[in-house]
Amino acid sequence: MSAFAGADTRGSSDDECRRVMDEISAGESACVLILTGGEPLLRKDIWDVAAYAAEKKFTTVFGTNGLLLREKEAARMREHDVLGASISLDSTDRVKHDAFRHLPGAWDGAVRATRVLTDAGLDFSCTCR
Repeated sequence: MSAFAGADTRGSSDDECRRVMDEISAGESACVLILTGGEPLLRKDIWDVAAYAAEKKFTTVFGTNGLLLREKEAARMREHDVLGASISLDSTDRVKHDAFRHLPGAWDGAVRATRVLTDAGLDFSCTCR
């Protein structure tokens, strides 16, 4: 799933996500689960998926571009035991990042998301290309 209009937002079904989590959690060691796919916050069922991950005792984080991550989402992350997010930064240069994302303001959105996560007491990392 992408940050630009017209992107394909189909992903794995809720049942498929649960099946994969069941298979992974059958192992003996603890796992970090990164809910991504492109943009996890575009999924209508993301909070159900996150709740199931918490039931399975995963250490869960989102892999996100940050554009949709606001205070409401940060609060829901805490409610569903999502510990933080990896924010995609495609460049430290605002213009280059926005061009790569095909979306003016994408860089500002990613940076805003880091502030939202910090204010909510959630961890984050930034991945740069």
